[in-house]
Amino acid sequence: MPNDAAPIFMGNGVAMASLMKSFAVGELKPGGSAFDIAIRGDGFVEVVDADGVSAFSRGGTFAVDRDGFLTAENGMPLKSSIRVGTEAASIVVDADGRVYVRQDGQGNPVEVGKLDLVRFADASGLEPAGAGLYRPTQRSGEPMPGEPGEAGFGQFAQGFIEASNVNLAQEMVELMVAQRAYESNAKVIQASDEMLAMSNNLRK
Repeated sequence: MPNDAAPIFMGNGVAMASLMKSFAVGELKPGGSAFDIAIRGDGFVEVVDADGVSAFSRGGTFAVDRDGFLTAENGMPLKSSIRVGTEAASIVVDADGRVYVRQDGQGNPVEVGKLDLVRFADASGLEPAGAGLYRPTQRSGEPMPGEPGEAGFGQFAQGFIEASNVNLAQEMVELMVAQRAYESNAKVIQASDEMLAMSNNLRK
């Protein structure tokens, strides 16, 4: 075998090759709150922790801090820094991320800011940071900003929450297919073992 050839491992059983996070879009379900904001398509919202380090979220139930700024569900402020006030009568987020607020006593909503989206070259390489947040790695690449609804970016869906992207029926079918393939391979090995045993008996 050449020195630069890849080693061949045999007889070590089954091993897990790798783990990866799937960011396929899950089903959007009504959340019942104006602060429920999901992303319909590809993209992440950027938030900033107390140390000024960025993290990225797929949306969720937003909140308003004591200073009136829009925050992620865990209280981390958005990098876009949108102030809606602490006594807003209503808040509207359109598909392209523009945020409108109507204060008590006002007639028409006023635009107060815009939610931005970023995406990654390989989102499966993002590192989980807890609380539904992710941080970039060398594999994921740096965040690439863009406009919602353009160049492959998703759009915002107010009043919705993104559910799990796991399709139980499909996963069950794939599990059954894998089980049948395992049984077939086991029978092939068993047949090969029986043939070798017959060959050994013929030489006696």
